Amino acid sequence: MIHGGLLTPIFAAIILGLAGPSPLARVFSIPPLVVIGSSTYCLYLLHFNLFLLLHLHHVPERLHVARFDPWISYVFIVLVAIGVRKCVEHPAQIAIGTWWKQKRAAQKERAVAAL
Repeated sequence: MIHGGLLTPIFAAIILGLAGPSPLARVFSIPPLVVIGSSTYCLYLLHFNLFLLLHLHHVPERLHVARFDPWISYVFIVLVAIGVRKCVEHPAQIAIGTWWKQKRAAQKERAVAAL
C-alpha cells in the first residue's frame, strides 16, 4: 500500500510548498545548495562508480584519512560531481544548444528558399 501511492499526497504537498515563496524554499535557495542541486545528474551518474573506485584502490587508507572515511568520500564525490557539471555537462549543453539553433535556422532558410 505504501509503494502504491499512499504517500503521494505528502510528496505533492512538499512539491507545492517548494513551488512558491516559503521558509523551506528560502533554505533550498542558499547558493551552495543550488550548486549541489544543479549537479545532481552528474552526482547520480558518478556516485556509485567513484565510491567503488576510491575504495577498491584504498585511497582513504593511502591518504591516511580512513577514520573520516564515509564522510570524506562523500564530500570528494560531491566536489567531483560539481566539477564535472561545470567543466563537462554545462559546456556540452551550450554547444548542443548552439548547434541545435543553427540547425533549426538552416532548416527554416531551406524551407523559405524552397517556397
